[in-house]
Amino acid sequence: MAVLKARFGDGYEWAETRYVGDAVQLAQKSILNGAELIIIVGGDGTINEVVNGLFNENHQNPSCELGILNCGSGGGFAQSLGLPTKISEQLDVACQGISKPIDVGEVIFSDIQGRVCQRYFVNECQVGISAVVVSKVGTKHKRFGGTIAFGSAAISALIRSEAVQMKTSLDGYPSESGKLLGVTIANGRYCAGGMQLTPGASPSDGLFDVLHIREMNLWQRFLSFGKVYSGKHIFLKNFLLHQSKEIEIVAEPPVGVEADGELLGVTPCRIRVIPAAINVRF
Repeated sequence: MAVLKARFGDGYEWAETRYVGDAVQLAQKSILNGAELIIIVGGDGTINEVVNGLFNENHQNPSCELGILNCGSGGGFAQSLGLPTKISEQLDVACQGISKPIDVGEVIFSDIQGRVCQRYFVNECQVGISAVVVSKVGTKHKRFGGTIAFGSAAISALIRSEAVQMKTSLDGYPSESGKLLGVTIANGRYCAGGMQLTPGASPSDGLFDVLHIREMNLWQRFLSFGKVYSGKHIFLKNFLLHQSKEIEIVAEPPVGVEADGELLGVTPCRIRVIPAAINVRF
């Protein structure tokens, strides 16, 4: 707080989240109070909540910009934006940087009671095996850092997860139909402590990079896992990479849906891109 006071004087307001969903309400309150800049101190989950707080009937407050001080375990969105790793340098960007428009994703999914729900995301939305990974990453594991936390959970999921019959469509056209371990719908390049599941993804091109992960035997799974941090897995035959503005996924049985490292619900789901929806300093 002392650092922020030195930067802004008395022209800022500090708020601390206390429970899940708190950042949504704090962002909404800030917008109503006429905030021009919200600096988020946290990881992908906190960023996700703030972004969801900015939207009202699908329209974001165009005058409010976002700055990011990444101190989360995954840190995928900060990496995808190319933010510096030092907090002091991130603060320089948040305070003095020029804001740029960033795409946002909207996902429609089902909760465990079967109700239709909506959520916005900034970095990635995934179904199948990645939702299993997220469910396995708890607070205890995060204490060891994002790479170890998500890496160990991913290895566990690789051993135990089974491929599921899925049907996907991209921009209204049938895409994959068969047994898949999962599907990644990416707005950003990095996720889960440094993995590059979609190494060519850009958060400002108006498109998602969509990665289909086909069924693999145990040896193929471990071989591919060794390549996801460099992005070279996309050259393996069991990975299919596309670009799309809208994706629909149906699975039998239903599989988990996660976004920005937070478990949301289950399939079926529909995901669409909202181009240039928010302004972020990076």
